[in-house]
Amino acid sequence: MTEESKFNLLDEPWIPVAFCSGKHQVLPLRDCFAQSPEIRRLSFGQDAVSFAVFRIMVAIMQRTLYVAIAANGGWGASAWQQANENPKETLGLVDQYLETWRDRFFLFDPKRPFFQHPTVHTPKGDYSELNKILADVPNGEPFITMRIGAGLEEINYPEAAAQLIHLQAYDSAGIRSGAVGDTRVKGGKGYPIGTGWVGAQGGVYVEGENLFSTLMLNTLAIGQPGEETEEAQVTGIITANPEADLPAWECEEQPVGQRADIYPQGLADMLTWQSRRVRLIDGGSSVIGLVLCQGDRLGTEDVSAVTNAQVREPMGAWRFSEPQTRKNKRVTYMPRKHDPSRAIWRGMTSLLPEFPGRNATYKEVQVEASLPPAVVRWVGWLLSNGYLPESSTYRLRSCGYVYGSNESVFEEAISDYLAVPPRLLTGKDQKSLYLVKTGMELLDELASAIASLAGNLQRAIGAEDTSLATRTTRERFYSEIDNQFRAWLLGVGSANYELDSLWEAGYGIAKKLESELLVAAPDEAMKGRIKNGTVFDLPNCVKWFAIRLYKTKSKVSAFNELKENHE
Repeated sequence: MTEESKFNLLDEPWIPVAFCSGKHQVLPLRDCFAQSPEIRRLSFGQDAVSFAVFRIMVAIMQRTLYVAIAANGGWGASAWQQANENPKETLGLVDQYLETWRDRFFLFDPKRPFFQHPTVHTPKGDYSELNKILADVPNGEPFITMRIGAGLEEINYPEAAAQLIHLQAYDSAGIRSGAVGDTRVKGGKGYPIGTGWVGAQGGVYVEGENLFSTLMLNTLAIGQPGEETEEAQVTGIITANPEADLPAWECEEQPVGQRADIYPQGLADMLTWQSRRVRLIDGGSSVIGLVLCQGDRLGTEDVSAVTNAQVREPMGAWRFSEPQTRKNKRVTYMPRKHDPSRAIWRGMTSLLPEFPGRNATYKEVQVEASLPPAVVRWVGWLLSNGYLPESSTYRLRSCGYVYGSNESVFEEAISDYLAVPPRLLTGKDQKSLYLVKTGMELLDELASAIASLAGNLQRAIGAEDTSLATRTTRERFYSEIDNQFRAWLLGVGSANYELDSLWEAGYGIAKKLESELLVAAPDEAMKGRIKNGTVFDLPNCVKWFAIRLYKTKSKVSAFNELKENHE
């Protein structure tokens, strides 16, 4: 610490939180940990900012426990359970860790400013306006914000700290200022290396009943290199040497350009990856600008940074990619990015371990079509082996952005969550998983039936393009069934689990939408049109819809019969 050091994140309030009691408060990082058993969650106005800051807290927890426990024995599930069941002792270790690295948490410091490079500068010595760092005004384009005028000219230190962390996680791709000393700079420009790391792969984490629980659920105890632990095998994450796996603030040197290690050395390194070189400009009592340059690209230039990154990144979902597999000549997974048109439960097959029917075939070999996030597999394994109680309900939370125009702009913010019964996370209750799979298929068929009716009615009046009608009707169905599916899911695995109630809810919504479509249909739909030899008129449209509805009822009957034969 020097006289020029200013605004220590450990002591100054900058993290808004919501307590389990309903109270809201802004806390320093140190207090946020200390009071985590009473805190529900972080409550920044934007969920992506909360997630970015949460990852920093997980990195601190991961590093604290790994170093403290690995020094005295194995870093596995038993040690994790001990830490989880003794929050006072665990948080004492965290406090000691934070005190040890206190000097690295100053937002302004001549040698080691938090999450920044102390001397990064351009040839002209200029700096960018704040729209480069503000999550709600990316690149000067207002994005879900009312921030105007003076709000774009300066921001206070607490907000600057949060936005800095968000920038490192989610900054859009594109040309940045060329940093003096960065050999990659050409013509004074830092050419694109991709978005911030978190933005490149989405984001999913497991939420517990309080912030301490949530931090622990996302802290992986997978052993040390050479141990080949079951915990490491379950998560799929590469084990790391604690001497090499350093969070950004512990690293002694940070080059202006690309770091030498093109891959993270472990979880703490991954969670604090520095995608940009940043230096905040202090206006005396607020931040008035920043120097923003390209930072560390993950991986080589000829291979996508996200290729098979599931061995390093714990909070992303992954999909098998046949094109990338052919290109790389080995089984390759890519991130399963967020889809703004789908609620999180509609992608549940990619999030839960051991989901039935989740295989793909490549060269006559069966491979997993999807890999759930490592943190989800970890929690499922802990539940299966008695390290966590099955009496709690866990939430899967996702958040992030959809980028546009070569990932250079933000198009849409995404945030969703799903409460999941513990038995579905373990993967052991195949009956319940099969019920969920069948239920989701059933809703898909009902959605397709009502969407088809909307499209056919458009054909009946001579429309050539029916895609808008089918898409909006399908989305309407899923929107209206959303709350009912989530409530139904929580009851899966109970003594009276069944499919009928879900079908009845979906059937009721489909019939309601049918009535609305028929009322809105113009008179000419009764006369209809002939297309490719098929008569599209109102009576036929209604008949075809009724047939598809009947088939969904038959699916329920077949499921119930199969269930009875196996009981």
